[in-house]
Amino acid sequence: MGRCPPTECNAMPETPAIPWAPQDTLETLKQAYLQEAHPVKRTRLHALWRLRRDGSLADTVDAMGVHPRSVHRWVSWYRTGGLPAVRARRKEGGRASRPS
Repeated sequence: MGRCPPTECNAMPETPAIPWAPQDTLETLKQAYLQEAHPVKRTRLHALWRLRRDGSLADTVDAMGVHPRSVHRWVSWYRTGGLPAVRARRKEGGRASRPS
């Protein structure tokens, strides 16, 4: 009980509609990810570049090895504040620090 049919559970979510900013061309997105030193931020920017280039969530997820929800989250950040918002976000979660 509570399980969905395999065709629905394994279905790839839709590719999100992205209102690309005019300055975020294919080339500027490529340069942004190539020049990003932080590996987590580079992955996010690379995924956005792939989405801009191919427009396919499935291809992006497969190539990047990330979960579709992650890509949707990054696109949401982009919609809200563009590339600065994607770069500014910090990875959430993880362990709480131990008191000294």
